[in-house]
Amino acid sequence: MEMKHISVLFSAIGIVLLFFLSLLAKPVYIDLSEINKYDGKQIITEGIVIDKYETKYRNTILSLVKTLSDNNVVTTFVEEQIKNIEYGDRIRLQGEVRKYKGDFEIYVSEAKQIEIIEKWNNRTIPLRILAETPWRYQGINLKIVCKIEKIYHSYLVLKDAKENQKIILFCDLDKINETLQEGDIVYANAKIKYNSADFNYFLEATNNNSIQRLEE
Repeated sequence: MEMKHISVLFSAIGIVLLFFLSLLAKPVYIDLSEINKYDGKQIITEGIVIDKYETKYRNTILSLVKTLSDNNVVTTFVEEQIKNIEYGDRIRLQGEVRKYKGDFEIYVSEAKQIEIIEKWNNRTIPLRILAETPWRYQGINLKIVCKIEKIYHSYLVLKDAKENQKIILFCDLDKINETLQEGDIVYANAKIKYNSADFNYFLEATNNNSIQRLEE
């Protein structure tokens, strides 16, 4: 076999090997709860944002859970600022699993490696579900379906549409765009907060479009 043919053969073998190596190097898709098995590996995973913090160095730190009822919180460190992600959003991301101060976290080098797959306000939750474990949802943007039981100047008393759970929603009714009546079924965009002085949870409206009547 001529030398040039041998050279072409080895080149072809090298290309094939590089192709298979590139396949092996591709990030593996994992469940968020499995990151401790992939230390030093590139992975793709999904989670719901329950906390977001920007450092003085313009990095972003996200806290993720698989579901809002999950106690296993995973930290994600992003080298860049991320402006469009909000509490309660479900995201998909690609990054490297690393160990930091004894805990596994996900390192993301670029913001483009993060994709929002579901905004918080596209996912509704009945008030009765919120009432079961309100502490799990504290501080997160929520879209709650409920009934208006009472209307006051600075707040509403909301009731579950099917059961008897109730909660107060604080809002500026003069700025609400909807004309509301007692008995209306509504979507309420709000955050649940806790008042330690009287051991009560309450809701705080996120903006002037926080209350929307559910069309019949």
